[in-house]
Amino acid sequence: MLNKEEQIDLIVLIATFKSFNEQLYNMKGKHKAQTKMWFNRLLNTARSYENSIKSQTDLIDDENLEIIYDSITELIYAIKENTINQVKEETNEGTLEKTI
Repeated sequence: MLNKEEQIDLIVLIATFKSFNEQLYNMKGKHKAQTKMWFNRLLNTARSYENSIKSQTDLIDDENLEIIYDSITELIYAIKENTINQVKEETNEGTLEKTI
């Protein structure tokens, strides 16, 4: 049986995996050959891990999971947006194609 701190750790971990899966989905179709194979394995492994943990325990409160997942994902998108804006300012061209 997990104590309260371990339960929180588990919820944060699963929320992180959910956000990780969303970030992976954003990159779907961007890779070729061997890299694509590894990417698909990574996506499937992350999804399987999340499902396995959720099926093994009833300690995960879906409402709390969604709150933490939304917060993590919002933070990631805020960081991404700030990075894009910073790169645009540094290049003074307003485009990322030449930078990345």
